[in-house]
Amino acid sequence: NAANEEAVELVPNGELDFRASPRGCRAALDHHHFSPPPTLAELAAVDRWARQEVGSWTSPRTRTARTH
Repeated sequence: NAANEEAVELVPNGELDFRASPRGCRAALDHHHFSPPPTLAELAAVDRWARQEVGSWTSPRTRTARTH
């Protein structure tokens, strides 16, 4: 969900092509560390990782222009 939320923020500003969002979110799901059942700390860590992963899909120029 974190990857999707981050991707949704990137699309309106043209930082991420809308068509890349589903593929990227699928990749994030495929590559995250899975821990059943996760601790709260593990959930927070994978949330941060997913957001950073989506951020890496943009160019360095657009990443530095982001305000959050």
